[in-house]
Amino acid sequence: AVNEPRIVYPMVIEERSLDDKKIVRVDEHLTLHLSKSSAIADELHVSLNRNGKRIEQRLSGRLLSERLYHDRRQFAAISLEQSDGFYKMSGLVNATHSIQPLVAMAWSRGGSMPHAVRAVQKPRIASRSNGISNYEDDPDWFEKLEMNRDWISKHHHWPKDKFSDVTMQAIIVADTDLLNTIYIGPVREDPLMYLILYGQSVALRLEALEYPGIHMRLTGVYSAPSVVEALIRQQYPRTVPVMRASLLMRSPGLLKRGTIHDAADVVLFLTQYPLSESNIRENEGDVVEYAVRGGVCSRHKYGFVQDTGNYGGVETAAVITARLLGAEYDGRLEASGCPGDGGYFMGTGVIYTPYAFSNCSRKMILETLKDRMNDVCLSPKYARESVYGSRKYMGEDLSPNEFCSSLDPSLRYCYPDYNILPSTCTVDCCKWNRNTREHFRTYFGLDGMACRSFFETFNTVGVCLNGGCERHLLRAKNPPRKAPQDKPQRKRPTRPPPSAPGKRKA
Repeated sequence: AVNEPRIVYPMVIEERSLDDKKIVRVDEHLTLHLSKSSAIADELHVSLNRNGKRIEQRLSGRLLSERLYHDRRQFAAISLEQSDGFYKMSGLVNATHSIQPLVAMAWSRGGSMPHAVRAVQKPRIASRSNGISNYEDDPDWFEKLEMNRDWISKHHHWPKDKFSDVTMQAIIVADTDLLNTIYIGPVREDPLMYLILYGQSVALRLEALEYPGIHMRLTGVYSAPSVVEALIRQQYPRTVPVMRASLLMRSPGLLKRGTIHDAADVVLFLTQYPLSESNIRENEGDVVEYAVRGGVCSRHKYGFVQDTGNYGGVETAAVITARLLGAEYDGRLEASGCPGDGGYFMGTGVIYTPYAFSNCSRKMILETLKDRMNDVCLSPKYARESVYGSRKYMGEDLSPNEFCSSLDPSLRYCYPDYNILPSTCTVDCCKWNRNTREHFRTYFGLDGMACRSFFETFNTVGVCLNGGCERHLLRAKNPPRKAPQDKPQRKRPTRPPPSAPGKRKA
């Protein structure tokens, strides 16, 4: 079961400006050695729905990557930023634990912001480096297995060729109910940043393949198409019929040439509902994953994953992506030469950390790459047409009171005299009984909601972006005048220049 969260106070104990590395002490048991991540494409296309509002943006991958870090030893993928003198962390600190900042908590310790660390329910993951013996009689059984198998290779033997560095373009699609679950969780999570960190985590696990070298680049995050949402709502109980959903996802409207969906090598579909009509890893009752083996860059490039909204499906998403690249589950069919209970990433038993792929997986993925790699598949040079659309932030023109009532009709903003949020971009929602109020919960405001910025003066109005109050002007049909002289002035008729003295007028 998932344990109750524990409160920690992360501290950055070392920063290196030359290589931009940081050492973060999460608690007495965990220290992260962080490096910058580059799992986002130069331009990230965002198209998300929430409560009937649609966000349509194209964001700079370079700017987003400034706050993204990873630790390959721990398989940590986090967002780290400094705000109001505090460091805020969110994401995965290792293979089995997530972290979120508790911004709404007013107290801190030693200048560190409190964070909640939660165990993510992943029963199939075990560690071979945590000091706990897997077998009392032979604690080194796994290492001996590695050394004695003829299908094991060591990383320093990998060849250097075009398959050593393969760029794979990917997009993530999530159903609306999962996005809502992410947003209204115990600690509010930004759905956009959640999906970005999700993609970064999948990319980090694929790098454990070593050879061929697969480097996943996230090019877009989307809400599920309305036709797929309607299909899910028609099921009772709610499930995702993956065969029919795949047909809808590759319909001509979505796969129009030049769009993000068409250009992506793989598409990961995340849902909080079980899957039906799926092929399976273990038995006929497996309802958490689906993909056609070797479907990369084809009409079968869709992988479906059940997720909890707390990074519970990251390993499954990485397995499904490897399957799209051509890998079979160890111990099955073409991969029968590699034992399914060997602890490797594509195994059907327990997966051991640090992650490793069997040579069966490497061989099958290499065969797929040899067959599929070209100028428009698994190529970083594949240029697609830009996707145009209106860019609208989720919280534009949304008051704090409307925000609270959209979550629950019985909720109202705790401070009805104010129409803008504090500089922390938090929204306190209360239940009112006539003139008395009872605090219900504190949420983060949506991007685009007005807030009180401290950049210039106390009353400067800013806008909430990525959890902070930024001094930023949103688009407006009639932008405010910058100064009194901007008022339209009455134009006086110009006079002709005076004639020279003594010259008679015509």
